[in-house]
Amino acid sequence: MKVLGTISLCACILAGAPMGAAAKSWRGLTPLRSMRADVERLLGHSDAPSGGVYKVENEAVFIQYQEGSCKDKPTGWNVARGTVINIEVRPIRQLSVAELPVDLSKFTKKVNPELPDFIHYIDAEEGVTYVVYNEAKVVNIYYHPTAGDLRFRCPKYAAPPLAPGADTYSSRPSVTYHGLRLNSGVKRLVAKFARDLEAQPTAAAYVIAYRGPGSRVRAVRAHLEQVKEYLNGLGVARGRIVIINGGYRKKPTVELFLRSLNLPPPAASPGRRVSG
Repeated sequence: MKVLGTISLCACILAGAPMGAAAKSWRGLTPLRSMRADVERLLGHSDAPSGGVYKVENEAVFIQYQEGSCKDKPTGWNVARGTVINIEVRPIRQLSVAELPVDLSKFTKKVNPELPDFIHYIDAEEGVTYVVYNEAKVVNIYYHPTAGDLRFRCPKYAAPPLAPGADTYSSRPSVTYHGLRLNSGVKRLVAKFARDLEAQPTAAAYVIAYRGPGSRVRAVRAHLEQVKEYLNGLGVARGRIVIINGGYRKKPTVELFLRSLNLPPPAASPGRRVSG
């Protein structure tokens, strides 16, 4: 992704895509309505196919695009390639809850016991989520499709959609790989996981690593930190990533989970170590 310099904004964007009630907009950009061309007219070009990272005045902004069709990505949205899917805004200067132009008491409040200091305030009807640290500091603002936009999900997407406020996240890991090396193949898996995570603003990422024969606890810890840093480099906020040392298995294994904030974290499932 290409990081651009600070840009002063004064224009509104013409959105074009599905008709109906739109999600909240950020500076005229609206999920499922605005296109990549709209973004680049406003913010400049980005080489990354899946999204762009920009610095805009006092905000860092990540914009995610639809990458393919329902045929090649059935868990996505039934919109044109290059449609804006999600917008994540991270205040660069400290932004307090008191400065927000909204009353968070009217939002749905989600607290994850694993991340109790990070509270998600969700308005699924309007398509906006505020992530607040310690009930005082706004760390992320997500503009995402609304509950009414779920009709734009790909038709083959049979499972309950992972929409804001949804309670139905799979108990199975989204990604599993063996070994404690962040090689190119693993990076591709983790990058896809990061894109899926950014599409779910009310989800957290859980990374569980298990050591195997001959591997040490410190190697597991080092790999967990490496994966966390890699996810953060892909645009995932640190506060949304939980790393867990899962114990021992017959072979070194790493599992990545997407879990709703109102569900308990995934439980580690170590194997029994046989001595001798």
